[in-house]
Amino acid sequence: MRDLLIGMVCLVLVACGGDSGGTAPSDPDNGTTPDNGTTLPDSGSGSCLDNAGNGTELGQKLAEFSLTDCEGGTVNLSDSVCGDTKITLVYMASGWCQPCREKQPTLEKWYQQYGPDGLEVMVILPEDNTTDPATKTFCQQWVNDYGLSLPVVIDPTKKVAGQFLTGGGQYPVVMLVAKNWYIVYKETGANDPDLESTIQAYLNQ
Repeated sequence: MRDLLIGMVCLVLVACGGDSGGTAPSDPDNGTTPDNGTTLPDSGSGSCLDNAGNGTELGQKLAEFSLTDCEGGTVNLSDSVCGDTKITLVYMASGWCQPCREKQPTLEKWYQQYGPDGLEVMVILPEDNTTDPATKTFCQQWVNDYGLSLPVVIDPTKKVAGQFLTGGGQYPVVMLVAKNWYIVYKETGANDPDLESTIQAYLNQ
């Protein structure tokens, strides 16, 4: 009788999957491609950097890049995208671009206003005029001219900016990059009427 009872208990445990050491399966990345302005899923499994892509257009995943700041230090895009930010504004400017210069105080204002809510801003300077490459000196002068506390980096060989210049090299190039590396906003030229409202929408998610 005792053997019979033990056998019945064993059958019940097998039937019910009695393994106390198991874990619930994690939800995989659903791979949703965003429409402009829609809610984006979080990055999938693995490190944040594993989710970077190689795209340059709206709705594609941006690649990781590293550039130099005004003091010669290395700044990685992933430092922003993979940090505590909700959205990263990448602004490619040029010294000869007057709208680029006029936008700097606004970028600093947004950096101060929305930074605590999850906005990061990065200004990229490919050159200081049409012939001379950007230097650390020019970078520091740019920061001083506009009283910037936001990150400013130089791209003297256009290794990054060259991938995004369209329409005959039009500046600025403006992008918003979500935490899963998707480019969720992109404009070239001075017209960016929806930029602030798009920033606000992502910060409010």
